[in-house]
Amino acid sequence: MTMAIWPIGGVIAVMCFLLTRYQVMSTHFRGVHMWWNSIDEDRFVNIYYRVAWKRDWRDETYCDVKTIASTKLIGPPAAGYTKCVGCEENLVVIGNMLYRCTDYSALENWSAGIGNHSYNFPSNGKFIVSWQGRGWLDGVHEGHDAPWSVIMTVDLRPRKDTARSNNSPRSVVPPIIRLQYGCSHVIPLTITDPDGDVIRCRWATRTRGYDECGGICGAFRGAYLNQDNCTLVYTADQQKGYFAVAIQIEDYIPGSTPYISDVNSLSSVPLQFLVLVYQANSEVPCNSKPELIYPTPRADICITLKPDDTYTAKLVARVRNGLIGLRDIETVSLLGMNKSEVSYYNNSRTEYYVDVTWHPTESQLGQHVFCFTAIDGYNISSDQRCVYILVTKDKLPKYIKFDYHVNSHQVILEFDQTIKRPLGSHYIYVYSKSSNNHLMAVDSSRSDMVNIRNKSLSFTLPDNVTQTETQLYLILESGIVQSYSNARCGASSVEIKDPNMLLFDTKEGPLNPGPISNDDKKDYTWLIVAIVLLVVLFATGVLIAILIYKRKSKNRYSRKERQEQYTRSVASKVATNGAYEPDFNDIDVKFR
Repeated sequence: MTMAIWPIGGVIAVMCFLLTRYQVMSTHFRGVHMWWNSIDEDRFVNIYYRVAWKRDWRDETYCDVKTIASTKLIGPPAAGYTKCVGCEENLVVIGNMLYRCTDYSALENWSAGIGNHSYNFPSNGKFIVSWQGRGWLDGVHEGHDAPWSVIMTVDLRPRKDTARSNNSPRSVVPPIIRLQYGCSHVIPLTITDPDGDVIRCRWATRTRGYDECGGICGAFRGAYLNQDNCTLVYTADQQKGYFAVAIQIEDYIPGSTPYISDVNSLSSVPLQFLVLVYQANSEVPCNSKPELIYPTPRADICITLKPDDTYTAKLVARVRNGLIGLRDIETVSLLGMNKSEVSYYNNSRTEYYVDVTWHPTESQLGQHVFCFTAIDGYNISSDQRCVYILVTKDKLPKYIKFDYHVNSHQVILEFDQTIKRPLGSHYIYVYSKSSNNHLMAVDSSRSDMVNIRNKSLSFTLPDNVTQTETQLYLILESGIVQSYSNARCGASSVEIKDPNMLLFDTKEGPLNPGPISNDDKKDYTWLIVAIVLLVVLFATGVLIAILIYKRKSKNRYSRKERQEQYTRSVASKVATNGAYEPDFNDIDVKFR
């Protein structure tokens, strides 16, 4: 998907690789994964699929950067349709297999993307969704130009534990997994389940009443599938070349043992992909794979976004030999995600990076998995790394109270909602206030380091920290706790970078016990409003009383003055005329 950077040694290695590996890459199918979730408590279901094709097979399978940016639907008309088995007497067409491209490889000649369609099933029962065709990659061991067949079960009966509809598990695996010949490999099939169910994996078969694997059943000979943790274990010391792999992923209600596929599985979804076993340069040891380094996001962390937020990440890889370079940082991208070209990182000849950005929309609410792998010029791959991204409108956990117990050296953080422990590593950093030196990191995902219960998180500082420092402060990564849910990721707590917010004295306790949460503020709003109203009413009453008093005083003094003026006037008339008979009506009017 990006332009690789290769020194001359890497160019020669890749040319040899292409000549020996891709000259037989014809036909068109490269793999598929399907999953589903219920839209509501009725019979509507969203069926999703990630499908991969030969990139230059048709115009409809060609993909590049412009295709990804356009998010337009592409796909071969010959791909056929998904169908419902059991909806009626005959097969019922559910939808086509058009998709929106998310990733491609010009070198390996494939394009891949995501599609979906919704369907209203006829009842709250158990149904089979199938998709079939022909044209697996030429040269696949025991699957040359083989037909494909995928089967997915959709059970809409209410779950026994929640009385609600189920949602199936999903996996994130690239179209091609590369394994170096002569080395032992462990391949995790990254799987997540929105209901938090128990996940098990098994080989696809034709023995359960339906054809789950077409012409590639049992084709990956010598591989061991751990059904409990869904990992493939393979020692690549037999045949080289391509193998097609067909696996069924199933979910079970926790505790409903024994977990038996045909008895109590809630759903079964197909995962089919290619494995390439290749001969690397004879001087390349098995431990020479490239590695993902900082600031690449850590494996398995949970990231929370609101709709219309922007996710950005820098994926950085280091190769062991600067002469071979880096071919690509391959991604299993989310719909609408953009990736830059490969560039040198910090002017190093052994470190490379790509930038990724993603702007989720409201239609993408829910949990997503983003995975990536670095591939060097010898075609050796790093371990795949994945991060989990939750797009939600839910309220994020916020800390509302901070405490430090001097005697026990225990740090306690209270949050505004019930919380749970993250699965991936998220850190609380302890710093010295006097020197700003980083003293220790506390991983909140580890139960031996951090206690999480209800709404509180607590951990104990070691003596060597509390006895050598007087004042300390904490810096919190986002996601040290999550809002409680059955899914792998709940809404992640917000980060705190302010060194004055979680500041404490090891002899006296917290110097800043914490903010009042928004909820607490709302609880006291009525009291604040009532006090303000009382103050306003009191002030208004006092003002009115003063005005009335002044008015009465003015009227009283005005009448007295008029009386005195009238008396002086009468006296003047008497002195002038010698006699005066007052008009009492006039007096009454004047003195009112």
